[in-house]
Amino acid sequence: VGGVEPVDINQCGPAYHNQVTERYRPLGTPGWSKGVPCPWQPAGLGRGGLVIYNSEYWTGWPISKAHLTNTIVHEVLH
Repeated sequence: VGGVEPVDINQCGPAYHNQVTERYRPLGTPGWSKGVPCPWQPAGLGRGGLVIYNSEYWTGWPISKAHLTNTIVHEVLH
């Protein structure tokens, strides 16, 4: 089941949700995105996470189509 909900990059979203958003250089370095698991849920269960894509991927930063395709899958799998 998919949908749209607000994303707060400073905290984990609802349990069992993988949230995706984008920011300019989320790690402060060109060419890097960020995958954040949410392991501090009640009872110590890791349920869900946050993917913050680097907006440069869509705004002119040089990245090959193959690397971009790999990045989209790679970050979500964190």
